[in-house]
Amino acid sequence: MSLKNVLKFSCFVLAIFLLNANTGIAQKFKSDTYEFRDNLRINSKTKIAEIMYSTDKTIYKGTPEQIARQFLHENKTVFGIDNISDLQLLEVIESPGGKHVGFIQTYKGIPVYGSETVVSINDKNQVTTVANGCVPLKGFNNTSVNVGKEKALSNAKIKAKIIDDKQLIAEPKQKLYIYADSLYNLTLVWKVNITADSPVGSWDILIDVNTGDIVKFDDVRALVNGQGKVFIPDPVTYLNNTNLTDQNNTDYTAIQSAYSTVTLPNLSAADQNGWYWISGTYARSFQISAPNYPQVSNTTASFLLDRSQPGFEEVNAYYFIDAQRQYIGSLGFSPKWDGHDYIYFDAHGIEDDNSAYIPDYKWILFGDGGVDGAEDHNTIIHEYTHAVHDALMTGTGLGNGDEKTIGEGSADYMAVSYRRTLSSFQPDVCFPWDLNGMPDQRYLSSTVQYPDNWTDWYAGGTVWASTLMDIQNYGDIGRDVAHKLLLKSFSYANSSIIAPDHVFYVMRADQDIYGEAHLSSLGKGFYNRGFFNPRNNPTPAHPSNLLNGNITSSTTWNGIKWVNGYVYIKPGVYVRSYAFLFIGDNQRIVVENGATLEITGPLVKYFRADIQVNPGGNLIFSKRVGDNELTESELPSEYSLLGNYPNPFNPTTTIKYSLPKESSVELNIYDMLGRELKTYNVSSQQAGYNEITWDGRNENGESVSSGVYIYKIKFKTRGNYNTVEKSAKLVLTK
Repeated sequence: MSLKNVLKFSCFVLAIFLLNANTGIAQKFKSDTYEFRDNLRINSKTKIAEIMYSTDKTIYKGTPEQIARQFLHENKTVFGIDNISDLQLLEVIESPGGKHVGFIQTYKGIPVYGSETVVSINDKNQVTTVANGCVPLKGFNNTSVNVGKEKALSNAKIKAKIIDDKQLIAEPKQKLYIYADSLYNLTLVWKVNITADSPVGSWDILIDVNTGDIVKFDDVRALVNGQGKVFIPDPVTYLNNTNLTDQNNTDYTAIQSAYSTVTLPNLSAADQNGWYWISGTYARSFQISAPNYPQVSNTTASFLLDRSQPGFEEVNAYYFIDAQRQYIGSLGFSPKWDGHDYIYFDAHGIEDDNSAYIPDYKWILFGDGGVDGAEDHNTIIHEYTHAVHDALMTGTGLGNGDEKTIGEGSADYMAVSYRRTLSSFQPDVCFPWDLNGMPDQRYLSSTVQYPDNWTDWYAGGTVWASTLMDIQNYGDIGRDVAHKLLLKSFSYANSSIIAPDHVFYVMRADQDIYGEAHLSSLGKGFYNRGFFNPRNNPTPAHPSNLLNGNITSSTTWNGIKWVNGYVYIKPGVYVRSYAFLFIGDNQRIVVENGATLEITGPLVKYFRADIQVNPGGNLIFSKRVGDNELTESELPSEYSLLGNYPNPFNPTTTIKYSLPKESSVELNIYDMLGRELKTYNVSSQQAGYNEITWDGRNENGESVSSGVYIYKIKFKTRGNYNTVEKSAKLVLTK
């Protein structure tokens, strides 16, 4: 939704935020600066690489621990590790696609607090990333202990307000650690863990072994589940009543039955004073700007409030942000804001009827005019989608052009799609409660088209949202796949893209995630809404994407190519298509005598679309099978002829073969008298499993008769004149 009244409080907001920030974190960020060099993030103070984003893809042998230690040894200078033997193995965790080996740094057997290092290894035994927690220990040699365990425990109990051991739930634990503060000063400490039920808490307390002073005090409890009242969904939808109005935020009789009591998952534990707040793993309520309502808190994790109480909006916003983040996580995405899984929000952040995500500060501000924005889960999901969009893009790049329009449409779509899981009432309405009956209420329309209705952010957003909902409704796609493709598409984009670019990114996501399984339905959805429709003037939207007329010189097609007329590939011309190749309704490609069309990428044909091969023309399908799923260890080890299917055949058969490395391929088809009937030449193909389809015609385009035929295939590595030749028989029946 549009942003108003943000600049006037931005400086004030920043001041409040800094005053309320955790001082330990503030010091850490103040003292640590980073530089990025190649694939490394290097701490400017320590000169140690803290993150290695990718590696040289060397394949290692051995156990995960052995591979991890070998890699760290090879790069020990980069990571500031003096002795690899000082790294103590913590655990090896398996996850889809590989293993993660965890170590902790030690000195003379004493672990360094917070120094965990994680080496990630994929299924091919290649190290992919390293998160290095090691700190410089040069000059540290004092391991003498002046404050014993009993004194350390006593000091820790005083800090945790433990007067009687009856308050304890478990026996305290103590262990020596080396602690590096935010300035990398090193201190030998006792780490004491105390878990109690009065006051409720589980604390890690670090005690200086020389002075007995408290160095660090953290509540490390797991999260708790609270309870709250929310609207699921909004009152208009839940009660199927479009006559409901705000009525000055009162808890009037007509909406009483719209409340639901729910679990508030992932809430943070109570603070040192025993108070619970609307703050947790994925969302944190924060007082950012006027109107200045106090944040809601309670001595229990129960927040059973109604809409007449300011805290209701905090609870409602928290519930839906947490639910949507859990859902997005189930799809495989982990958006972060300034390195955190959680997003800050102010349920009363704008005084009029607007809500906004602020990318510069990573905040969501909900408006208080009319129906409060945080009372309508459509508004909550809409603004949270903007935040996710920003988090999944590189940098802060929501932009002011088509990517902004894409963002508005995506946010509307995600909000409506969420509500459809709860109710079928008004299935195409955006913000049914927040904007009920207002002129600017938006709908997923069945008539809007690109580019006719792509006139501003909101009108264009309706086109995009409607297109995405069309795609979701196709039987082979559905909600989860559509959402996954949309979320993945954000990561390809920057702030300067135009609409056809993002169409490509959605289809690229399908190629990368699903091996092109849904391209036909995606193309149908975009085609029906006017994207790549031949009736549209392509200027300035990538006119090179549209194909018609004569192709008179050899070329390669990449990206998206849409055939919106008759395309003639002229004699002697060789065209290789790596593109997403779409042939429109009643359009065709004509491959003339002596011309060749090699289709390596995906092909989608609509309605009466066709590829016509004239006598003497060649059509080669050499798409690498399973390209998105092959790893280097799964590539074929030798040149093989894998037969043809079907066999016997009529009228076409596909000849399959494998290449262990990039090669040229020549396929010749002979009759039983040894006469050559057809030749296919492919100058270069990637390693993998490939195929060529023969249509049962000779070089003159004439159908050959029934019978037994021999095909020979020659493979030649690029730059190598040694060839490998294979042959087999096939049977044509008519």
